[in-house]
Amino acid sequence: MLILEELWDIDNNTHYVIVRTDIPVGRQAAMLIHAAGESAINIVPGTYAVALSSPDEGRLLKLEQRLLWEEIPHAAFREPDAPFNGALMSIGIEPVEDRRMVRRFLRGFSLFGGSHEE
Repeated sequence: MLILEELWDIDNNTHYVIVRTDIPVGRQAAMLIHAAGESAINIVPGTYAVALSSPDEGRLLKLEQRLLWEEIPHAAFREPDAPFNGALMSIGIEPVEDRRMVRRFLRGFSLFGGSHEE
């Protein structure tokens, strides 16, 4: 099984998407697709896609603030409909050639399907 730490050493563009896991699995899938689609800029053949999970909105909000502060290109998807009414649901980081640009921001997130999900 490939673990997140092994992904840091792969030499291809990487497209990271992070989704909340405190919502139903069907919504998780939809939110992953939204964030991936909105952040899929300059995708080249061979780009790796990595889905990560956040246990709640609070962790995503902190990540969003850090990405904004460091001017890391990304798309933050907020669900406009009830019952979420503008809550942050997922973030897609535009593909990066050098994972070191985003590594420090993503260290605390698990691969989607990891241990903290229910």
